[in-house]
Amino acid sequence: VLALIGCAYLHFTRARFGKAEELCRAALAAATRLQIPIVSAYAEGGLAAVLRRTGRLLEARTLFERALAVDGELGRELRPD
Repeated sequence: VLALIGCAYLHFTRARFGKAEELCRAALAAATRLQIPIVSAYAEGGLAAVLRRTGRLLEARTLFERALAVDGELGRELRPD
């Protein structure tokens, strides 16, 4: 899954947004099957970045908020006292 996100980032930086979206959606599907929240959050964040860049702001915001919520929960659990 992380390899898909990395490949999507490469396409994103080269302004190949269609391919980046395709890879992010594949990563999100795989992350959902794995049921590992932090991996899903990375995939959602990557897809949200592509959607934001292509003007689909409402979809992007929803994904960013979900990704940040997961990251925030895990961050609290992993922080030392």
